[in-house]
Amino acid sequence: MENIRNTIYSFIKMPFNLKGIFFVLVLFYCSSSSCNAQFFDAIETSLREKPKFDFKVDTRHSFISARVAKILGVKVGVSYANTTKFGLGYNYLWSKVKNERTIINSKNERESVNATFKFWYLSPYFEYVFYNEDPWEISILALVGGGTSHFKYQDKYGVNYSTDKSFVLLWEPYMTAQYRVLKYFGVGAGIGYRLPLSGDKFSRRQLISPIYVLKMKVYLQEILEEF
Repeated sequence: MENIRNTIYSFIKMPFNLKGIFFVLVLFYCSSSSCNAQFFDAIETSLREKPKFDFKVDTRHSFISARVAKILGVKVGVSYANTTKFGLGYNYLWSKVKNERTIINSKNERESVNATFKFWYLSPYFEYVFYNEDPWEISILALVGGGTSHFKYQDKYGVNYSTDKSFVLLWEPYMTAQYRVLKYFGVGAGIGYRLPLSGDKFSRRQLISPIYVLKMKVYLQEILEEF
């Protein structure tokens, strides 16, 4: 019991980025390590099937600068045997995230402003469905994102400013469970982690966060086939 308490305490004290790496390792271990051969065989077999159109919209809730923030994502790709999926996503910070900054305004005065953080990125993704028994579907998804971040603000004289854009590279793995509620419509939820790999100081420090996923899927391929 003492060893368990020490392990939990050590995890709590672990830096945020190390927690993310730990989460990633556990995620992939749980989904594939016990059946590595089946994992790769399932992917290889599915890729022999005719691809279908894959489209989904999700919102990923996380923390940026100690505030709850929502990122809206749209993904378009192909699905092989509803097992292996990959494509491209567009992601945009939907929430207003403010950060207090000291600036030199248009009258050459020092001023404190609340700057708005702007952030978007494109993300090639890969998804593997390891459980698929209608109406349930459980999968792991990993994406690598590349985009830009910057701040916008206004001084007390009404002059607008925008900081230089910084390139941000990040990695997001997560696991989701999806339930098909109607013939052409499904909803799901999941949990994951966001790990920034590059960017300015603010992005590298503040984008590290667990993420909580809510998603909606429209079965467009089946709609097109029927109509």
